[in-house]
Amino acid sequence: MKKISFLVAAVLAAGISTAASAGSVTLGFNAASSGGGDQTFSESGYTVAATGGAFFGASDNADGGLEYERRVNSDGILTVSRATGFNFMSLDWQVESDSPSATVSVEGFLGATSLGIDEFTSTSSTYATFIASVLDGLLLDRLVIRADRTSNSGGVFGSLDAVVLGDLETTPNPIPLPASSLLLLAGVGGLAAARRRRRS
Repeated sequence: MKKISFLVAAVLAAGISTAASAGSVTLGFNAASSGGGDQTFSESGYTVAATGGAFFGASDNADGGLEYERRVNSDGILTVSRATGFNFMSLDWQVESDSPSATVSVEGFLGATSLGIDEFTSTSSTYATFIASVLDGLLLDRLVIRADRTSNSGGVFGSLDAVVLGDLETTPNPIPLPASSLLLLAGVGGLAAARRRRRS
């Protein structure tokens, strides 16, 4: 019976040990150079590459950094990457000028494989935080962010203020306790029950 109890405790401990305290990093584009032009920079251990866009300072930035805007009618993208895995948690996005709405898409990759796309649409000229849904909890090594913009005024135009990422060195393991461990627990419980019946 002691052996069975020890086995049950070991299996439970294996599941519990995958968790750790959560941590996050906010990329506010503080390391970017203000203005247009393609650029690549490092911030908080991440590599950020901007093509077809520009970074500007604004009084409504929540974090005091720069905001990113795609250039008009460009296919500009913002890529965030890191060799060690991370989670996409949220971003701050708003409509600019007199645009009725604007959408930003976030595509998550692990290696060359796309794991899904989150899309967020804002109708407000005040920054709002949009929480990951499709990409929530997924292990990623690269994000590709595409911000809407078709004109300076009256068309589709939005700006991105910050991207929040989870650091997998301090966040829970996204892999759940394997089903085989649960089957093992059930089997051990069955053995214990059978052993008791034999003794009585």
